[in-house]
Amino acid sequence: RFFDYWTLKEAYIKARGMGLAIPLDHFSYHLENPAAIRISFDRQLPDNPARWQFSLTTLRGRHRIATAIERKPGEGPITIEMIETVPFER
Repeated sequence: RFFDYWTLKEAYIKARGMGLAIPLDHFSYHLENPAAIRISFDRQLPDNPARWQFSLTTLRGRHRIATAIERKPGEGPITIEMIETVPFER
């Protein structure tokens, strides 16, 4: 679970473009439903949870990946698809 929370927090602060200028204790995640990860904010961090969509996945059984996508008002869920490719070699 540690890596789930860590990668999600990293995804959010990178999506906001502010990095560690956003205190990590000013927001938290709710992972009861992995298909609908929710975020909540401290009063000191003004943001709207409804504008964010998050996902977690594992790549090749070893690497935990989190995404944070900012949605436009009224926009429905965004589908993320990962496709494995073969590196091009000469």
